[in-house]
Amino acid sequence: MGFVRQSFKRQIFVVFLAVTLFLVIFGGVLTVQGFQARIKSDYEKRDAEQEAVAIGKINDILKKSEETLDAIADSEVLLKSFYKGRKNSIAIYADLYDATRQVRSFAQVDLYMGSRCMYSTASGSKPAALPDYYGVIREAVQSGGQTVFSQDISNSAGEEGDFLIARLMVDKEEPGIALIRIDQQVLRDQLSGSINARDGFMLTGRFLEPFCLVGTAEDGEDLSAIRSNLQSGKLYTEGFKKNIYIT
Repeated sequence: MGFVRQSFKRQIFVVFLAVTLFLVIFGGVLTVQGFQARIKSDYEKRDAEQEAVAIGKINDILKKSEETLDAIADSEVLLKSFYKGRKNSIAIYADLYDATRQVRSFAQVDLYMGSRCMYSTASGSKPAALPDYYGVIREAVQSGGQTVFSQDISNSAGEEGDFLIARLMVDKEEPGIALIRIDQQVLRDQLSGSINARDGFMLTGRFLEPFCLVGTAEDGEDLSAIRSNLQSGKLYTEGFKKNIYIT
């Protein structure tokens, strides 16, 4: 009988120990999962805050650029500058500098007649002529007065180049086009302060052409992987261990 009682006590002890271990392990798993969920939530919140700041800066640039193009379109002096004939250059530059005051701190504004740059806010000589078939010129003409976005990689060794914002001002044989040019480094400087050193930001066109890559995205590898995923019909986050957001 003593042996039976001893065996029963052992069984109770083993059961109690097993239940205790289970509760400890289960509680530990829940604690770890909760901790991981909290970390993920914190990262997502931080990412959302960075995204909001970066998008806010982009929207501010675009808003000021649109208002600048509107101001050019509203200036009778500047619209007449797109036509041949004698012109008052002093009056044209006065109106041009007034119309572009919001963007001159980060952009250069050029007025083109066809492929020729007639007036510019750039210091020194005017920019060289652009070919008639040049992307942004053609897109602006085809847009019928809508603002278009493009890039100029003619002076760039890589995929990136100046960010171009253009609009058709006068529709004639030699169309009048206003073009806002933002240097790649200027655009990067505008954005980099809002991006954590361990994160990246991509500003692209509708076909995912890179207008500006900042931080860890600068090498273009993440953008190439996203392009590849979308072209293959996969989720754009396929194969990534990092958080990726597209707006």
